[in-house]
Amino acid sequence: REGLLEPRGKTSAGYRLYDPGAVERLSFIKHAKRCGFTLTEINQLIGLKADDSTSCNDIRSVAEEKKNRLDDKIKDLQEMSAILDRLIEACIKNASLLEHCPILNALEE
Repeated sequence: REGLLEPRGKTSAGYRLYDPGAVERLSFIKHAKRCGFTLTEINQLIGLKADDSTSCNDIRSVAEEKKNRLDDKIKDLQEMSAILDRLIEACIKNASLLEHCPILNALEE
């Protein structure tokens, strides 16, 4: 759907046919996804790779931007986790009345 892998045709039964380079591209896509790149970002990387004027520094800049965004997201997730840890710790186990639930009370504030 993103246009990252274009079939070169179809069989009479409707199966898509791909050229041998499609396996390499699929491997590239899978590795890039494991590094956190979105399909849009992967498409950008593929475009940069195909451009003869692209340097390794250009790719490095894209990777650094992605790493910075991932670091920010990790920091946000760690903060959320710490907040939940504090709320869980404040929760009285087996408290029967919901009006005394510190988790719900904190979320309502």
